[in-house]
Amino acid sequence: MANNFISGPTNRLIYDLPVGEGDLSGQPVKVGYLLGTIQQDADSDDMAPVDMSADVVYAHTVNNTITYDQGVAATFEHLAIGDVVYYDATCIVVDPAHTGMTVRLTKSPLDSAGNFNCVFGKIVGLPADYAELDTVQTIERVWVLQDKAVSGCDENLYRLS
Repeated sequence: MANNFISGPTNRLIYDLPVGEGDLSGQPVKVGYLLGTIQQDADSDDMAPVDMSADVVYAHTVNNTITYDQGVAATFEHLAIGDVVYYDATCIVVDPAHTGMTVRLTKSPLDSAGNFNCVFGKIVGLPADYAELDTVQTIERVWVLQDKAVSGCDENLYRLS
């Protein structure tokens, strides 16, 4: 499962793009209005190949936050197959399973400042041992479909959930 890739078309849209310093392979990323998954660790110029293909599935860590109150995660909801996930640059939870990675995918259509988050895709698979927790913040490694039919940064897309 290189780069956390699980399935998808063999012909994919992979381009070298500027990413954040120290961004790692398998991490979701937003570059301008483009969303995708980093294919290898960022180089010394902070460039990395990013897969922006439609209909590809990657294992990503998702935060179950759905709302913030004064910049702090306030309400949570269990993750379920079919849930829309958003790219949230204000999420500051560190992924304990992957050193140096910050969890950037949440269930929240708004970031901690109340701005619209970009739709990244949909959950298409959960681990067999997933525990449904609605009262505490959790992060979980799930399978996310980069679904270009719903992904993007149009402020109207937050209504999809």
